[in-house]
Amino acid sequence: MTLRLMACGMAVMIAIGGFGGLVRLHPTAGAMTKTVTFLNVELDGSRIWLPGVLVLKRGEEVTVKLINKHKDPHGFAIDELKVQVIVDGASTKDVTLKSARTGTFRLYCHLHPAHVGGQIIVNP
Repeated sequence: MTLRLMACGMAVMIAIGGFGGLVRLHPTAGAMTKTVTFLNVELDGSRIWLPGVLVLKRGEEVTVKLINKHKDPHGFAIDELKVQVIVDGASTKDVTLKSARTGTFRLYCHLHPAHVGGQIIVNP
């Protein structure tokens, strides 16, 4: 099985079956905060953020831990959620996501448009 197929399979499993080990729930003053880890990797010559799909409920807040394993900086942008961050090379950055509306929103690297993007799906 190629790495690309494994990545696609992982994205589908996350979309269908939840986040598995990628999400940690932390009690915070009576509420639960999700933390999701996205990893910037290179598969078959394409750089992508994994997992490629994140499913949320409208109004749900999630902290996304972005890990960039490459030497050069990479972007993490979701236009509809007004998110645009740069993760320096070989570093980590946290970003908080929360959507007041439902829909499917494109996740991409705003620094390198040719990189493979993903999706943030916000359900009612």
